[in-house]
Amino acid sequence: MYSSDENGISAAKRHLRLVHSVEIDWAGFCTTNVCILCLRRKPEHAFFCGHSFCDMCIRIFGAGLNAVEYAYELAQCLLCQKPNRLVVYLKPPTAGTRLLVLDGGGIRGIFTLQAIKALDVLRDLPYPIYDEFDLALGTSSGRPPF
Repeated sequence: MYSSDENGISAAKRHLRLVHSVEIDWAGFCTTNVCILCLRRKPEHAFFCGHSFCDMCIRIFGAGLNAVEYAYELAQCLLCQKPNRLVVYLKPPTAGTRLLVLDGGGIRGIFTLQAIKALDVLRDLPYPIYDEFDLALGTSSGRPPF
């Protein structure tokens, strides 16, 4: 992570100041190949303005949400500074690939989907259950309803 200098200003804040001091129309710089802030990683989280950022930049520049661990909020785009709230739920570093596999069609498929819906209600978390999985697959069940 970024550290602070003798004036208490973090390197992350200095980096953002430098980015904003460059007189460029950031609206024209939209890419899905590299995070424009760090120029190191593939971006995974996009604003409506078209700018997208990597997980690490979201962690560094976003504000952590108290209700959920690994959840970050950005009130505006980091480049063009257009107001646009973005909440990102990052996968914990110790989590492996999270799969949901549904098997069986007909009444078995309906029962399975109803059980998942009930589980979503019972866990009482501020985000939907489909954010818990990286990939959902079904056999004869059709597409999951989420």
